Amino acid sequence: YTEDENGPHQIVLSPQGAIPELVTVPCTAEELPDHLAQAARYAFDLTSEIPIRTWLFQTAPDEHVLLTVIHHIATDGWSTIPLSRDLSIAYRRRAEGVDTGLPASDVQYADYTLWQREILGSEGDPDSVVSAQLNYWKSALAGLPDELELPTDRPRSAVDTRRGDEVRFDVPPELHEQVTALAREAGATPFMVVQAAVAALLTRIGAGTDIPIGAPVAGRMDVATEDLVGFFVNTLVLRTDTDGDPSFRELVRRVRTSDLAAYAHQDLPFERLVEVVNPPRSLSRHPLFQVLLAFQNAEDRADDALAGALPGLRVAREHVSTSVAKFDLAFRFSEWYDDDGRAAGMGGSLLYCADLFDADTVRTLAESLQQLLRSAAASPELRLSRLELLGEEKHRSAVARAEGERCVLPELSLPEMFERQAARTPQATAVIADGGRGKAHTYAEINAAANRLARLLIRRGIGPEQRVALAIPNSEQSVVAWLAVLKAGAAYVPIDPEYPSDRISFMLRDAAPRLILTTLATGARLSVGDDGPELLCVDDDATRTALKGLPDTDCTASDRIAPLLVGHAAYVVYTSGSTGRPKGVVVSHQGIASLVACEQSELRAGPGDRVLQVVSASFDAAVWDLTTALLSGAALVFAPEERLVGQELAELVTECGITHVTMPPAALATVPAGSIPAHVTLTVTGEVCPPDLLARWLPGGRRMFNGYGPTEATVGATLSLCRQDSGTGPVPIGRPMPGKRIHVLDDRLRPVPQGVTGEIYVAGAGVARGYLDRPDITAGRFVAEPFGGGTGDRMYRTGDLARWRADGQLQFVGRMDDQVKIRGFRIEPGEVEAVIGTHPAVAQGVVSVREEEPGGKFLAAYATAVVGATLDPASLREHVADRLPHYMLPSSFTVLDSLPVSANGKVDHKALPAPVRQSRTGGRPPRTPRERILCELFAEVLGLDQVAVDDGFFDLGGYSLLASRLITRTRTVLGVDVSIRDLFEAPSPAALARRLDAGGGDGGPYDVLLPLRPHGGGTPLFCVHAGGGLSWAYAGLMKHIDTQIPVYGIQARGIAERVPLPGSMAEMVEDYLAELRKVQPNGPYRLLGWSFGGRVAQAMAVRLREEDEDVELLALLDASPSTGADQGEEVDEQSVIAHQLKDIDLEAPTGPLIEGPWLDRLRELLRERGAPTANLDPQSLLAVKDIFVNNVRLTRSAVSGRFDGDMVFFASTPRSPQETPDARSALWQPYVTGRIDTHVLPCAHQDLTRPDMLAEIGRVLCGHFRPESAPSRADAD
Repeated sequence: YTEDENGPHQIVLSPQGAIPELVTVPCTAEELPDHLAQAARYAFDLTSEIPIRTWLFQTAPDEHVLLTVIHHIATDGWSTIPLSRDLSIAYRRRAEGVDTGLPASDVQYADYTLWQREILGSEGDPDSVVSAQLNYWKSALAGLPDELELPTDRPRSAVDTRRGDEVRFDVPPELHEQVTALAREAGATPFMVVQAAVAALLTRIGAGTDIPIGAPVAGRMDVATEDLVGFFVNTLVLRTDTDGDPSFRELVRRVRTSDLAAYAHQDLPFERLVEVVNPPRSLSRHPLFQVLLAFQNAEDRADDALAGALPGLRVAREHVSTSVAKFDLAFRFSEWYDDDGRAAGMGGSLLYCADLFDADTVRTLAESLQQLLRSAAASPELRLSRLELLGEEKHRSAVARAEGERCVLPELSLPEMFERQAARTPQATAVIADGGRGKAHTYAEINAAANRLARLLIRRGIGPEQRVALAIPNSEQSVVAWLAVLKAGAAYVPIDPEYPSDRISFMLRDAAPRLILTTLATGARLSVGDDGPELLCVDDDATRTALKGLPDTDCTASDRIAPLLVGHAAYVVYTSGSTGRPKGVVVSHQGIASLVACEQSELRAGPGDRVLQVVSASFDAAVWDLTTALLSGAALVFAPEERLVGQELAELVTECGITHVTMPPAALATVPAGSIPAHVTLTVTGEVCPPDLLARWLPGGRRMFNGYGPTEATVGATLSLCRQDSGTGPVPIGRPMPGKRIHVLDDRLRPVPQGVTGEIYVAGAGVARGYLDRPDITAGRFVAEPFGGGTGDRMYRTGDLARWRADGQLQFVGRMDDQVKIRGFRIEPGEVEAVIGTHPAVAQGVVSVREEEPGGKFLAAYATAVVGATLDPASLREHVADRLPHYMLPSSFTVLDSLPVSANGKVDHKALPAPVRQSRTGGRPPRTPRERILCELFAEVLGLDQVAVDDGFFDLGGYSLLASRLITRTRTVLGVDVSIRDLFEAPSPAALARRLDAGGGDGGPYDVLLPLRPHGGGTPLFCVHAGGGLSWAYAGLMKHIDTQIPVYGIQARGIAERVPLPGSMAEMVEDYLAELRKVQPNGPYRLLGWSFGGRVAQAMAVRLREEDEDVELLALLDASPSTGADQGEEVDEQSVIAHQLKDIDLEAPTGPLIEGPWLDRLRELLRERGAPTANLDPQSLLAVKDIFVNNVRLTRSAVSGRFDGDMVFFASTPRSPQETPDARSALWQPYVTGRIDTHVLPCAHQDLTRPDMLAEIGRVLCGHFRPESAPSRADAD
């Protein structure tokens, strides 16, 4: 087969020239499979060799294996029948010593192709067969899913490697007979019954209800083609509709109808079908379908042709696997019948893509298909959802797999467990507050203080089944209060004082606590109301006095108003509610024993260890840290709010000697890899853990865990010890914790097969009692366990989807509903939408979850206004912020004319536009370079177009993880030492700039040498001001220059204070070189100048070369040389000003520039253009004018010298066709000895320092920097 200018064509060889080579290979029986597999994968070069090769493997003197490999271009499965027949005839004749020649066929493959072309006709003829078939397939495959959602073990890669493997199985004769009987009843074929079963299985495992299955058809519609060898086979797309949960009998009827229609239109080649339907192409999957079903009876007929036909030989087929998978899954069956025509069983194989599936998963699919066939054949009237996928043995295994480690959990309450620990390690450190800076408190001290406070609570009538609210910031006081409430027997209700008052009021009304334990400072901020619970401030003088007189011994049953039982409530934690009303989850002491057993066996914290708590006590995740530390003898260390993420967190871990840290994966992602010592045990929980975190944190032998558990399961349900060999697939969430049972069930509460997605149900120890005073919701989420648990055992329906892996671990898949986890916080979008809907101007609101880099999520709110009302995103944001906790606040608010809806009338989330994040106020533009670059960085991190200098980072939707990203970017771009605490205390660009200015000592914004980024070990870049004298415009360049390269602006004297202006260019150059040498006494030097600054930079370079200094870079932005042509010409100030102002549509003043109205208009126009001079005070603005006019005088009086070196020249877009960039750069050629490298930027002259232009300028400059040497720096030691 070859190709020339006329296209591809065959080269037909004579029979003598087409004899394949027979390669003889001696090998052992053990070596044979590898030899067969290697030979079967032979890659033909069709341009130079015939498409057939043969091997004869000799495994014994009287045992041989003949392998014939033929390229698919010349054969198909059916062709094995005539090939085997002809081989047997030729062998027999050779053995008999007679002529082996075979009669020529009357019909050749070429005749078939011509016949096919004639029958199909032309696509241009609307009445042709091919046109009719094209129309059929276009209609039949309209709206076909691009890809089947299969329960893969690994995500699909960008390119399909076709690496495959195979699972083989047998269908017993009795099941085969049932299949054929069901087919006869339905007037169908066994293939159609199996197809219905495959489609039903795929639907049951989550592939949807529109199931396209590929099926090969022989394509030999004429009896004359049956004896031909060639590629006749075609592939059909059999679309199977399982919608509506039909009975299996009904599904077979549907399959029969659709298959017969497809068979009637089977002549259109599959390749042409793909072109016509034109599905979205991907290198990662097969087009139109990813699952194949084939009945391969041709192989059996080929065996029959050989069996007994080769004299002196016993013949058997040897299975060969090519380990190549063209499809995700390929089901292949061979039917066997006995001599009486009765079904004798089927041989099955499931070829699978090994990049997607593990063998155990595929083996389970094969077993599930057979079980589904048994169930369907026995009861074809059953709906698909009721067909069994698991046999009895597999069902028992699934129930056993759900059981966590069996152990006897102590019947102890949480305070009893703590008291036992305090007795074992009384002098060990229990609590260290304020990030290690606070006082260390021993177990004995904490226990004694908690006992006194518990007795005070008991005296006030507090006891079991009563509730006490806790509103105390993380500290030793919060731990004492927490224990005291539990010791009294009551349940604590954590309240975050940072919550909006509406949220706090609801929680207090709903929980109805007897009193609130708080501090004086926090209590003053709580809006309790006159009818609210009493406040007991633990640091109040009266409280302290009362506590002193109370015993500090442990409380006993006789001390309490009623005995404390393990079934009593320990705490009530509020979670987001889909109806807009948060739900209080009531958790008993019983489940904490299971949690502690898991912590102690896996985390192994103990005396001498330190556990860092990074979450607020208002979340149940705090219970994990509290129990890990305080029930094991370790110390609990509270992290300050400003050190919860990033480098600050890593430094805190090291400073405090932390040994155990638990946090959401998104928080760990902000910490620089390797910055936490390898001996520190890390646990991530609260949201999906991305695989790259393991690659970053496991090296070095670190113990790292990935946990899962809803609030309703007492914090934790499963835990996985992470492994480095986990690969790139999803990180498993582990096995059930001790005493817990984790069931993965379908919608009929039946266990699903391994690898199949189902809903997680948590049973056993730790299941919460329910939702406080919400029996209706409790009944729907806490249901009876049907798998032999104790009488009355319940299980919690999580709404989370997962599947069991072959190694017995759970893999999290997603949610059944809209609930999301963002930065570890559980959020019901419905609750946020309900609050949005309370805004008087909102007609309809919706919240969508969006992805952001790197791998995080955020909430985006969309709303429409009621008729006649004006809805402002800023006011809507403020409305929501007043009513929801900060972690539930959407990061963006977008007002639309209408919300997009799908065909069913629901909001179409996919059609919502990209979120718009707004700056909360118009605000003033930046006044200094540092303010300007901080505004850009705030906007970059927050995803906003712009940020005003007084906009607060957190007010604009920022949160701690984004704060860490902002801190990293600020350090990188500005080269300054800044912390998260700085951002918390100075959250706007203006405030942060003031803080940095106050602590940096880097000079003012008008200094001649402006340190844009003074730190770094590389060769500095000096940027010379344009005509107005300021270098602020270069601030945006720093983001695009290596962080090790310091950047300085050179500015004109005379802006901040009136000083004599330079009388010549030479005077200015000497002044600027003196400033430059204060930070870099010797070269190599890098110089950049814009417009007038380009002339100055070139003059500086000339002077430096005269002094034999090395000038590494001279770069000019749209500058022209001083030629001396205007020497002696007077400069008219009014004309200069008028020329500069014409671009902003403002006439020059006829009177003094300082006059108010005209100056106000000038500043307004400058502000609209984002000019840095817009906010200069009148005197400074007047100084800029004087500097500009003087610089024009200097230009006219100077003559540029000749620079000994190369130049980089950036040209703006020419203003007229006659003006070209090359002509502009050529003006410099007489003034440069080397070459000029010209770059044209698509902007006007005044826009050369726009952010996008600076990005390109930075890229070009970095390409011209030499590899770093060590420049002489004045501040270098």
